[in-house]
Amino acid sequence: MSNLTWRTVAELRLTAAFVPHPDSTSELLASLYNVNVAIEGGLVHIDPRQQPADQKQEYKVSVVPTSSVEYIQYVEVPRRGNFVAF
Repeated sequence: MSNLTWRTVAELRLTAAFVPHPDSTSELLASLYNVNVAIEGGLVHIDPRQQPADQKQEYKVSVVPTSSVEYIQYVEVPRRGNFVAF
């Protein structure tokens, strides 16, 4: 298993409500805002927490196929310095 590269997503819309609400045991979400995702091998790993909790604490990450993603908008992170390629 490889390490996942997580990115912040401003908005993520799924084709159906697949992701459990992090603060509810019965609610599923189809639209998520300001969450982290990692995409690997045709799967989208979704961390629905708004703020990362204590890293020692266990938390659930949902995994859905990329075909279940209707819309995704990433947050652009400003970069410092210039990138130079040779």
